[in-house]
Amino acid sequence: MRLATPVTAKKTRLPAGAGRAYRKSKRRARGAFCTPPDVADLLARLARGLMTAGPARAGRVLTVLDPACGCGALLAAAARAFPRRRLLLLGIESDRAAAQAAREALAGVGSRVKVKIAVADALRPEPDGRGSEREEPWAARAADLVILNPPFLSYSGREAAPLTAAERAWMRRRFASFRRGWACAHAVFLELALGAARPGGVVAAVLPGQVAFLRRYQPLREAVLHAADRVRVLPLGEGRFPGVVSPTMLLAARVGCRGRGVIIEHFDPGGRRVATGRFPRPDDAVAGAAFLPPVDAAAAAGMRRAPSAGAALLGGAVRDAGVHTGNVARLILADGADAGADQGGVPLIEGRDVVPFHVLPARKRLR
Repeated sequence: MRLATPVTAKKTRLPAGAGRAYRKSKRRARGAFCTPPDVADLLARLARGLMTAGPARAGRVLTVLDPACGCGALLAAAARAFPRRRLLLLGIESDRAAAQAAREALAGVGSRVKVKIAVADALRPEPDGRGSEREEPWAARAADLVILNPPFLSYSGREAAPLTAAERAWMRRRFASFRRGWACAHAVFLELALGAARPGGVVAAVLPGQVAFLRRYQPLREAVLHAADRVRVLPLGEGRFPGVVSPTMLLAARVGCRGRGVIIEHFDPGGRRVATGRFPRPDDAVAGAAFLPPVDAAAAAGMRRAPSAGAALLGGAVRDAGVHTGNVARLILADGADAGADQGGVPLIEGRDVVPFHVLPARKRLR
């Protein structure tokens, strides 16, 4: 099986208007990266294949929600993915310039589509005046499709995004991934999205690739697997978003159809399905590396059984110094032509240089 119109390896430029609003509002500093149209289309098609008979029934208005809609790329992709359906596109965006860019981008989608873009912050519910928090405006479990590229922001560590004490307390109460795992915006957005879709609806998201395997993302994986009966995972790798170094992935999950176990489908970056895993119970999937393709999951299980295997495989040649070079990288690192072995210095291996059963030659050296 291959998804129609596979994504290509090249990067896609954003529409000029969206790009100007994006730069003007300085959203990048808040972890927001507008989704390239080819990636947006692939995510929408990944989700479309999971729609159940109820939401997909012809003649019925489909409700599509993006709680961090940015410049509207994912809502526009949803309109393209359902060209013959009547749609209600709902977007929430905290930045006014980006919200206006989304309205302009969606203005020409046609009379079959109704668009509503609200300027609000989905992660900061306001008090209702009675001493309790007002319910999030998009938590009514009424969306047929929740599609999102949430901010890639961490709320912990030395580069933690600021949160007030009240906001931190609310997130700790509300989200298991915040309490027990990596406290970050993309995790809490995904948890909220799982609660916003109607039974049989679909949640589709752009996420860091590390969500598939890092231990601190385990509570988030548990939330997905306990909410969904079918999950699709597609790794995009590195370089798909301008300015983003880390690998990214696409995830789509059909929620609210419990009692039939969990099926997890793995796709390659070109949109071809390469493997399918079936788990009678969600806990069976949670216990394994279910978000990884089978060959990677088997390797991960082997590494857990023998933690020293990695060091033995590499002959002790690689050590993790835990260095974050930051803005002094040019002073302490040499790369390109300056990184040749004859230039001296200590060779450095980056994560991208480690591939299955092989380590690429060092491309950088410590001066």
